[in-house]
Amino acid sequence: MQRLLPIALALLLASLASAHAQGTIAAEGSVTDAATGSPIGGAVVRLEQRNARTYTSGSGRFRIPLAAGRQQLTVSSIGYTDTTISVNAVQGMAPIAVRLHASAIRMQGVEVNAGLSADQIIQRTIERRDENRRRAKTVQGLLYSKMAFDIDGNAFGKIKDEDRHAILETFSRAYYSDKGPRLVVIQRRQTRNIPAQSNLLAIGDFVSFYDDDLQLLNVSVPSPLNPSTLSRYQFTLLDRKQLNNDIVYVIGVKAATRLFPAFEGTMTIVAQNYNLIAVDLRPSGTTAIPFVSDLRLEQKFDRVKDDIWQPTYLNISGRGKVELVKGFAEVGASITATSIFTELQVNAPIPDSVYADQRIVTAEPAADSARPEFWEGNDLSELTPQEKETYHLIDSTVAATPNDFGEREAASASFDGPHIDFNRAGSITLGLNGSASVGPLAAKATAAYSFGLQRPVGTLSGTLRLLSGDEMPTIHLRGSLFSTIATSAYDRGYPRIINTIVAALFHRDYFDYYRSDGFSGGLDAESGGMRLGAGVEMARHFTLPVATNRSIFSNQAFRPNPEIADGSYRTATITLGLGEREDAITITSNPAWEFGFSAAGIYGERTETGTAFRLAHGSLRIAIPTIPTGYTPMLLNINVDAGSGSTNLPVEYQFRMATSNGPIGSFSSFYSAPTGVYGGTRYLALAGEQTLSDIIWRALDLPTIDGRGIEFSVSGAAGIFENANPVGYASTHGIWYTELGAGISHIPTFISNVFYLKLEGRWGIGPIGAGNFGAVLKLSGPF
Repeated sequence: MQRLLPIALALLLASLASAHAQGTIAAEGSVTDAATGSPIGGAVVRLEQRNARTYTSGSGRFRIPLAAGRQQLTVSSIGYTDTTISVNAVQGMAPIAVRLHASAIRMQGVEVNAGLSADQIIQRTIERRDENRRRAKTVQGLLYSKMAFDIDGNAFGKIKDEDRHAILETFSRAYYSDKGPRLVVIQRRQTRNIPAQSNLLAIGDFVSFYDDDLQLLNVSVPSPLNPSTLSRYQFTLLDRKQLNNDIVYVIGVKAATRLFPAFEGTMTIVAQNYNLIAVDLRPSGTTAIPFVSDLRLEQKFDRVKDDIWQPTYLNISGRGKVELVKGFAEVGASITATSIFTELQVNAPIPDSVYADQRIVTAEPAADSARPEFWEGNDLSELTPQEKETYHLIDSTVAATPNDFGEREAASASFDGPHIDFNRAGSITLGLNGSASVGPLAAKATAAYSFGLQRPVGTLSGTLRLLSGDEMPTIHLRGSLFSTIATSAYDRGYPRIINTIVAALFHRDYFDYYRSDGFSGGLDAESGGMRLGAGVEMARHFTLPVATNRSIFSNQAFRPNPEIADGSYRTATITLGLGEREDAITITSNPAWEFGFSAAGIYGERTETGTAFRLAHGSLRIAIPTIPTGYTPMLLNINVDAGSGSTNLPVEYQFRMATSNGPIGSFSSFYSAPTGVYGGTRYLALAGEQTLSDIIWRALDLPTIDGRGIEFSVSGAAGIFENANPVGYASTHGIWYTELGAGISHIPTFISNVFYLKLEGRWGIGPIGAGNFGAVLKLSGPF
């Protein structure tokens, strides 16, 4: 809970985005205005011999590592004349004081380009940017990154004092080419409330205003230098200043639309060659980034080689708040992140070994060597007094108390809460859930009593982890003993606790039931999103009659529970899956792209008669982006389900039409169809949904919540079911059951900025569905 917002903001920062020789000396200094003595922030301090650089903080202070001996530093800042000083680097050297003199603008240079409009300046800057990108085939260098965050708020009292502040710092070797970025952390340090292995902070491949679009969490914001979206911005020439011998333009940036995300602020451009030299931008007032506010992005560019300019500095600051439940579970955080790219080499060969590892960010084994002399000699950012205090306070506090990130006990056992189940066949079932683990072995148990069956029920299951790791498949061996109230068919998308709530409150019991006593075992493997499972089961099945007609608010008869053929069954199952699975109960927002499929096959036998049966089932789900909006694009969601079984398929293994469960359902289920009626031994079901985002709402200038409006969608489903078995579910007799509908989503709850609502209704059409209507209410996320 307490790390939800820092993780969200860290994801935001991460979506934007050789060690020094021993014996270096960390030179410290300050840069001030020669006339007023005021500190100058954002000035670049260059060590030309090594193409190294750093930048002054807001207080005008800087740190830069120097080799022993005499060297020359050049200090530059917009509006001032460059100053070059000679420095003799020795241990214990006094701080360097640099005073910059304001420069007067030479009007002759201004008059040369006086006739250009702000739009024309931007067009030439885009051309220059493209030239820089073409000429820089490879870029590599040393990247310093630092992030600090402070947490406040109440999360049901779960935030510890030692977790409210944290700092992460890294030095990384950074490589960029047409093969993509690679960053290798060579030294890192962090406050002790952050595990070292979690510190892969390499803020180098996240935000560059050389890119056409910047991804901030789920929001794609076009750069002011994106030539295809210039109509989204209004540019104004605000000022002309001097940078040493060059004139620079200060261009005001303002959003020209309320419908799409955009930036606002200023861009600074060199007049003589139209190189972008600095940006200071924020998301526009109508740009909504979930959880995040007061976001500011400052980036600086510098000449690297042969008039090739590259981004060399970035500072991001922001404030955010996650409100799970307003007033009770709130977490706020402020985050600042800084990166400085130094010792740049352009178009130098990058060894093939750099790309041998597919991971973008990795860490060297010696990155955690805890060498204070390294940081004392190489740190590019002076710690503020508050950051020094944070390091001291957090490190001493965590060292004196047990750490959540520390080694856990090899063996553990826990009580996982009560077991509560309610349905028409078992009535009320009450019991306890528990779990235990010893090394790679984990076990779970449920012991309960069913008042409807008037007998105990329960399960005992275990898994043995055979193989797992970051770069290897995960393989588990599983087994279970059970005497339980099982659910029929393969329509099992709803968690039993959700069915319990719906049945108790709305008198709508979704599943069909039978008692199953037996044991099972199997093997599951997962790698790269691919899932494979195989298992066997031997069990005795018993028909269950309806045991109760009473729910909290009703005493009317529940629908009948289908009879099955009592007997002993043995089955072998194999399953295969890839990508995301769509559960009926989910709290999510659609991604920009999604693909998933699953398939299962069963061979079974009823042991008393020796009668064999078999079935195969498959599901395919695709989400296709259709129209970009800057936020989650409009999506076309498609779901296809199909299955076929032998003509003697027992009732408990037959396919059943997936419908809504009272007010709950997924887009791939049928909302208007009756529950537990249609099904059989063979079926095909199709579902589609087109989301339309909230552009219509915002185009009408209707009131918004957190910058976003109500989203619209249209959807439909069609299915055909056949049953060759004379018992079981009803066939549609060769006719498609069809329904069409519409929905509205991103409905605010007003008690949370994490959970939103989606309301969707569908009307049945055609000879079977005509006159039927159903609606569902879902949870969705802020994205």
